[in-house]
Formats: sequence, structure tokens, C-alpha cells
Amino acid sequence: MLSSNEKTLIKADLHPVLALRARIAEIKNIAAGEYIGYSMAFTAKNNMKIATVTIGYADGIPRNSDKDFYVLIRGQKAFLTGKICMDQLIVDITDIPDAKEGDVVTIIGKDDDKQIKCEDMAQKCGTITNEILSRLSYRLDYIYL
Repeated sequence: MLSSNEKTLIKADLHPVLALRARIAEIKNIAAGEYIGYSMAFTAKNNMKIATVTIGYADGIPRNSDKDFYVLIRGQKAFLTGKICMDQLIVDITDIPDAKEGDVVTIIGKDDDKQIKCEDMAQKCGTITNEILSRLSYRLDYIYL
């Protein structure tokens, strides 16, 4: 049996295991001045390429995500444009020219050498990790490894 002093010296090698992923459903080119999303909340300042991703607030993604909210596509950051919809969100993929419909989008987890932790997402949404985790919907497919 370990003494209380020995217990505090034990270090656990813990790593995040949760991954939340979706797919690109559609890719479109948007001209400068066009609106994107609910209430025309986003206006394109330049011509851009956007991707519609198959996950939204009904799946547990908070609608109050800030302008720094991003996902990972092919190991690169793709920032949110407009407001998160019930079943989808839209991201700017202008700087990811090889992105294509069907590509995996990482909302939480690792993609290439980059990672989005649940803590990162919670911070960008002005909440805590437990709220993010408890919002994850029954609509999502769960895969246990």
C-alpha cells in the first residue's frame, strides 16, 4: 500500500481520447459581397471558397462560437463563417485548395500534426468542457475503440 506522500508522486501518462468529426457535404465559391448563413450574418469581404460541414447545434456544437472558432481539414485550420446552423456549419477553405466533398472535418481531436482539444472548443464558445461533452447529441454516431 502506498503512503499519502507516495500517491502524490505517481504521474499518469494521460492523453485525450475523444474525437468529434464530420464530413464536408458541399463546396462552393462565394463572391465578395455575398452573404452566408442565418440572418445574412456573414458577408464575404473577398472571393472565397466555403465548405458546408455535416454537423450543427442539434448535434451539440454551441451556436455562440466566436469568430476564432475553427475546425481542421487536411491538417489545416478552416475558420467558421456565419452562424452555426441546426444541421451544419460553414467554414472558409480558401487556403485549403485540395479540400473536397466527403473530406473528414475534425471538430475535436487530432488531424495531422494539429489538435483541437475539448478545452479549446469550450474556450471559443465561452463555456466549460463538461458543457461541451454533455451537449453531444444522440444524433451522432459513437465509435468505441
